[in-house]
Amino acid sequence: MELGMAIEWSAEGDLFEGCSCNLLCPCHVSFRQPATNDFCDTIWAVSFDKGTYGDVDLAGLKVAIFFHCPGALMVDGDWTTVLFVDDQ
Repeated sequence: MELGMAIEWSAEGDLFEGCSCNLLCPCHVSFRQPATNDFCDTIWAVSFDKGTYGDVDLAGLKVAIFFHCPGALMVDGDWTTVLFVDDQ
């Protein structure tokens, strides 16, 4: 694959999202909307029923993503992120 070429992907499964904002998290609707409390602490848990990322089969994969965004706008960056991937 050449540098800069897009990798084809598809995914189907379940997503659980919980965060420190009011329901519905404005941060994930658009990274340019302000967080409820001027920061966002979030967990996403994902279970893939089927899918691919390039040649990689994602079926059965489970991941959890934790992140802290210290500012009101996620688009401003400076996130701290932890990613857990099952040992499949």
